[in-house]
Amino acid sequence: MVTDTGGINDRSFNASSWAGMQAAAAANSSIKVTYLQSKQPSDYVSNINTFLGDKCNIIVTVGFLMASATEAAAKANPSQKFAIVDCSYASECLTGTKESNIDQLVFNTVQDGFLGGYWPPA
Repeated sequence: MVTDTGGINDRSFNASSWAGMQAAAAANSSIKVTYLQSKQPSDYVSNINTFLGDKCNIIVTVGFLMASATEAAAKANPSQKFAIVDCSYASECLTGTKESNIDQLVFNTVQDGFLGGYWPPA
């Protein structure tokens, strides 16, 4: 997993993504997880390239700020699997032709918003 600049303990997408990866590893001993923290936007490409060199089964990037680096890496490495959290082609986060080797992990905020607007009768 490659974090965006918010870091692994951001109490948001980086932290929840890492928690999910750790849960997957705990549930299946054949899954090994690690992360690289991006301290600045210029780290995105080099962190992705580090994992490309490590021959990871899937590289998960976190946040819409990583969209262009993820998309460029996916185009250059069509046999590598990628996933990006909080970014989708529908949101115009990824601007090019939809790459078949990128899974877009987004949340259905409509369902949560419904509960936020619910007020039970008295």
